[in-house]
Amino acid sequence: MSKRGWTRSQVEQTVKSPHTTAKTTWKQTGESATAYVNKDGSYVVVKDATKEIIQISDKTRPWKFPQDWKWK
Repeated sequence: MSKRGWTRSQVEQTVKSPHTTAKTTWKQTGESATAYVNKDGSYVVVKDATKEIIQISDKTRPWKFPQDWKWK
């Protein structure tokens, strides 16, 4: 987490109070997931069924939003 520029508190706050969310699919398993996105574009992806965090963005490197995200 820290290698990607996040603290545990920041991850929790992003999931609790995101700027926006997007529905997506965890490509490894095909399970549904939700991306919780901050205004700066940083995000946390959580598996819908288990609430397990499966991905966090790397705040130290620029990136582009995945094209398969379905914005709310």
